[in-house]
Amino acid sequence: MAAARDVPGWAIYFSTYDLLKRQVDQENRFYSFWVINAGGIAGITASLYGIPFDMIKTKQQVNDSKINSRSVFLSICKQSGMRGFFRGATPLLMRAYLDNMVALPLYDFLKL
Repeated sequence: MAAARDVPGWAIYFSTYDLLKRQVDQENRFYSFWVINAGGIAGITASLYGIPFDMIKTKQQVNDSKINSRSVFLSICKQSGMRGFFRGATPLLMRAYLDNMVALPLYDFLKL
């Protein structure tokens, strides 16, 4: 379950950041602002992909009996529809934006 979330999640994360960062010339006076927001948006994008996997994993951990991922997926879909996978996502997405608006641009700055 973790590999299904993490590998594509990291690919989405870095690809989104790189794509957004390349949209503005480095000589543009708003380049720093743009890069900071690119980091935040990349964090949100990757988190949106990973949230359903985390919801399934959490439901499995809370359940006393061993239950497989497919059963948890179907249960969430039946009870809440696709929205059920994103319950409580707003604070997580806010944190993802704030964390990544600092992390990726700072990494880029320090590696230069």
